[in-house]
Amino acid sequence: AVGPCPTGTCVYLGDIGDNAHVRTSRKVVRVNEPVLKQGETGKTLTATGLEQLPFSYPGDARNNAETLLVHPQTGDIYVGTKEAAGVRSTLYKFPQPLTPGRVAVLSRVAELPIPKPDDQDLSGGDIQPCGGAVLFRTGNRLYLLRAVAGQGFEALFSPPSADARLMTWVWTLVI
Repeated sequence: AVGPCPTGTCVYLGDIGDNAHVRTSRKVVRVNEPVLKQGETGKTLTATGLEQLPFSYPGDARNNAETLLVHPQTGDIYVGTKEAAGVRSTLYKFPQPLTPGRVAVLSRVAELPIPKPDDQDLSGGDIQPCGGAVLFRTGNRLYLLRAVAGQGFEALFSPPSADARLMTWVWTLVI
């Protein structure tokens, strides 16, 4: 994910997966976004400003996750769990302020309205640049969840309106 950070714009990399539910540590790594000139290709870049943001889940739960979201305006970091097909995922959030090197205990934001019973697991997502919607990806569908005017960002995950506002696209991967 790409989002704001104290030095401007950073790239956020999630070391958040745990298919076997055995890992005792997880982290998000952030680095300064590299600056490339228009048309510049084939250049080796060195990451600068590397910071590790280790985290745990409430109660030291051992969740699996593949979805990392960074709010483009606030810099809030969210992690969406990867559950078995048809089991709803949970969205967690890092506490602010972010403190590199210190283990943060994430807070539960909401149970997501996806995956649906006939879906594969949640495997990715991104927040719209203006912060008004989130696009989620399962193995077989794309979901767009839009915020309600006048409500905060996290209100878009609140039931039952989240279920009612969820837009779905079935997609087919052609190789």
